[in-house]
Amino acid sequence: MNNTVTLGENMKSNLLNAMSPYHFRKHFAALLSILLLVAFTPIDTDAQDKDLTPYKITELKSVASAQVSPDGKYAAYTLNIPLDPKKKNGYPHAELHMVNLETGSSTPFITGDVNVRDVSWMPSGKAVSFLLNREGDDHTSLYKMPVDGGGPTKLYEFKTSISSYDWAPGGDKIVFTARNPERKESNDLPYKPDIYHENGRDIYAYTVSFEGDQEAKRIKVEGTVYQVDWSPAGDRIALTVSPTPYVDDYYMNQKLRIVSADSREVVTKIDNPGKIGEVVWSKNGEMVAFLAAADRHDTIAGRLMVADASTPDFRQILEGYKGKIDDIAWVNNTKIRFAASRGVWTVFSEVNKDGSGHQTMVEEGGPVFNAFSMSADGSHSVLVADSPQHPNEVYMHRMGEDGLKRVTHHNKWLEEYDLGQQEKVTWTGAEDWNIEGVLIHPNDADEGNGKPYPLITVVHGGPEAHHDMGWNTNYLALGQVAAAEGFAVFYPNYRGSTGRGQKFATVSQGNSAKNEFGDVVDGVDYLVDEGLVKEDQVGVTGASYGGYATGWLSTKHTEKFAAGVMFVGLSDLVSFWGTTDIPQEEHLVHFRKHIWEDWDLFLKRSPIYHADDTQTPLLILDGKEDTRVDPGQSIEMYNHLKFRSDVPVRLVMYPGEAHGNSRSTSQYDYMLRSLRWMKHYLTGPGGEMPDNHIDAIEDK
Repeated sequence: MNNTVTLGENMKSNLLNAMSPYHFRKHFAALLSILLLVAFTPIDTDAQDKDLTPYKITELKSVASAQVSPDGKYAAYTLNIPLDPKKKNGYPHAELHMVNLETGSSTPFITGDVNVRDVSWMPSGKAVSFLLNREGDDHTSLYKMPVDGGGPTKLYEFKTSISSYDWAPGGDKIVFTARNPERKESNDLPYKPDIYHENGRDIYAYTVSFEGDQEAKRIKVEGTVYQVDWSPAGDRIALTVSPTPYVDDYYMNQKLRIVSADSREVVTKIDNPGKIGEVVWSKNGEMVAFLAAADRHDTIAGRLMVADASTPDFRQILEGYKGKIDDIAWVNNTKIRFAASRGVWTVFSEVNKDGSGHQTMVEEGGPVFNAFSMSADGSHSVLVADSPQHPNEVYMHRMGEDGLKRVTHHNKWLEEYDLGQQEKVTWTGAEDWNIEGVLIHPNDADEGNGKPYPLITVVHGGPEAHHDMGWNTNYLALGQVAAAEGFAVFYPNYRGSTGRGQKFATVSQGNSAKNEFGDVVDGVDYLVDEGLVKEDQVGVTGASYGGYATGWLSTKHTEKFAAGVMFVGLSDLVSFWGTTDIPQEEHLVHFRKHIWEDWDLFLKRSPIYHADDTQTPLLILDGKEDTRVDPGQSIEMYNHLKFRSDVPVRLVMYPGEAHGNSRSTSQYDYMLRSLRWMKHYLTGPGGEMPDNHIDAIEDK
C-alpha cells in the first residue's frame, strides 16, 4: 500500500532487518515443536532491579506498522507481541490497535494469537481492512473492521493465501497478489522431491469486484508480481514483477509495469536498472514516483525516481543526495514528501517532482524513523519511530509544527530501568574517510574519571545497512543489556553502509573486508586512544555480513579482539558463492567479479584462510535451514579453527531457523549464549570454554 508504514527491509538498528545482502528472509514455515539441546534452569543473578536482562528484552512490544486515516484523526497500527521463551518457541503475535490522534487514547481491536498484516484504510475512511488467517480459514484472507468497533468481517477469500492488495478508488474492487492456484505437482513415487529452482510457484496479480460473482481475473503479465497499486484515477494499476519467484530475481530483476485496469494488459514498461522499492501514484494518476537503485551496481533502492505513467522514461531527482530515501508519498501533483536516513539520524522532507524546492520539515536529532503514512490532505502524518529510550512507537507530525509528537506508550516499564548513555562518534578511516558510529556507555560509567571499559563491537550486516541513533537493543545486539553488565557497546557504520549516499555505499565493492572492516578496527583504536575502552578487553559480534566481519576480525585481526560471536556468517567466499540463494546479487552489487576470475582474491579474503594464527575464542551460531548463508559456512569455520589452532571454538545450530532466529526461545537462547561468551572471555576467567548448558536468567 502506498501510504502504509511498513518496516520491511529498511535498515533499523534492529539487526533482524540488517542482514542484507544476506538479508533476513522472513521464515513463513509453520511453527515447529523442537527440542533445543539446552536446559533452562532458573537461577538467581546479581542483576540489579533497574538493569535490563535478556529475559526482560523478550517482553518488549514493538509497533510494526501504522496508517493514518484519510481525515487525520486516527491511526491504525499493528503491535508485535513476543511469546514467553520459557513457555513456547514461537513467532510473535501481530495485533491490530487503533489510536485517536487527538486524545492519544489507544484501543486494542484484534488481540491474542493472531497475525494481522497489511492494514489499510478503506476508501470510505470508516473502516480498516487487513489480511488475517483466522480459525476456520483455509488461507490468509481479506477482512475489514469499522473504526467504531465491532468484530472483523471477512470480505474475500481466494484459492490460496492473499499476499498483498490495494483498493480501487471507488472502494468496490481490489487488486491483489496470491500464489498460482492452478499449479499441480505430479509424482508417481510416494514422496515429493524438491527440484532446485524448478518447483517455485509464481505469485500472480488479480482484480476482483465485490459486486456480482466476485470472480478473480488475472492480470496478464508473466513472472512473479510483488507490489500492486491502483491509480487514484481508477484506470490503471502499477505493479512490480520479476522473472521468477526466487529471491535473487526479487532483489535484482524486478521491473515496474503499468497495466490497464479494464483490459488487465501492460500499457507501459518502465525498466529500472536494478533494485526497486516503493511505487506511488501522483494524486491525478498521471505520474508515478518510485524508489530504486541508481544503476545496476547500486546496493539499495534508495534513490528517488519520477516517471510519466504513459511512457517508459524516468529520471532520478535529488541525484547525489547524501543519504538513503526510505519512504515516499505525493502531497499533491507536483510535490513529494519523503523520509530519509542521513548518517545515524533521519529527516522528514519534501521536494518538487523536478528536484527543486527541497526543504526539510523535521531535522535530524530526534527519534529515528524510516516510513510514514499521510492523511488525504497532507496535513497529518504518522511515523513509526524509535529512540535510545524505547523501541518502535507511533509518532505524529502536523504541518506547520516543529518536530514529532509521540502518541503511543507501550513498554512504559522501561522508564523505570537504568540505561547507558548513547552518542554518535566519528573517526578517520584509511584514505582519510570520515566514518561514523554509535556508542552506548555502560550504565555505571563515571565520565571524566579516566576509567576505560570493556567493549563489545557490533558489526551490521549487508553491508548495505547502517546503525542509527534509535533503540539498539535486541537479541542480536545486546546494547543496554550489555551496558547493564558494565560493557560499552560500539556500532560502527563502516564503508559500504547506507545513509551516506551512493558513493559511500559502493566504494568498497570488489574489495571486501579490507577497508570495510579496517574502518571497524580504526574505530576501536579511536575509542582506546580516547581512554574509553580497555585495549585487551574488546569483543566483536555480528550476523550475516556482520558475521563475515566477525570471522575476519577474529582471524586476520586476532590481536585486536579477545572474543568473537559469529552468527550466520561467511567463512569461505569461494564455497559461499556456490551455495547462496543470491549469487547474482553478490556478483553485481558486492564482489563485482566472479570467483573464477580471481580465485586467489576470494580465498585470501576468507576468514578460514587466516585460521592458523587466531587467538580469539569464537562462538559460532547458525540456523540449520539457512539458504542465504549455508550452514556449511559455519561448519567450515569450526573445522578450520578446531584443526588448525588451539583457540576455544564452539558451534551451535538452531533447528527450524533460517537466516536469523525468528522464534522466541531461539532468540532467548542466542542472547544467553552470546552474553555469557563475552563475559567469560572479556571480564571473566577466560581459558576453557564455559559449559554448554545454559541457565535461564530470572528477571527481578
